[in-house]
Amino acid sequence: MTGWIKQLNDYDQRSFSWCNHRYQALAQRKLVRWISHSGDGYLYAGLALLLALLQTKSQLQYALWLGFALEVPLFCLLKRYYKRPRPYQAKPALKAVIIAHDPFSFPSGHTTAAFLMAALLTWTWPSWSWLFYAWAVAVGSSRVLLGVHYPGDILAGIGLGSMIAIGVIACVS
Repeated sequence: MTGWIKQLNDYDQRSFSWCNHRYQALAQRKLVRWISHSGDGYLYAGLALLLALLQTKSQLQYALWLGFALEVPLFCLLKRYYKRPRPYQAKPALKAVIIAHDPFSFPSGHTTAAFLMAALLTWTWPSWSWLFYAWAVAVGSSRVLLGVHYPGDILAGIGLGSMIAIGVIACVS
């Protein structure tokens, strides 16, 4: 690893360790798990299905379909390329409250999807942006608290989800 990447990685691991030790009791709470599960994908599929059932041909419907058609393969490819082990795999002494579905942590798929969704919903209903982004930040934070992501994974997810949203909005506008 080059010097600055190693420094970033070390900082990321120290930040995770600090959160893991400091907020372990909080991570045990059902609310944190629920917030994390709200980013599992059911919400996104449900909204897209609801819009389809209502037979609306809205820009939001197209944006959701296009956004998630791009997001899922992109974050999967990045995970397979970087193959960054999850914190609890890299250091077994660190505690994870839940076990993730796949072995790789970079970038956070939950955070990528949450920020994509927040951006698309904000595009449609800008006055509710504070709520959409508060939820997206909570989803990303919950992943660190639950021990399945480093803070850098979350930042990468924020960037990836936001970039996809910008591209999708440009395409469907």
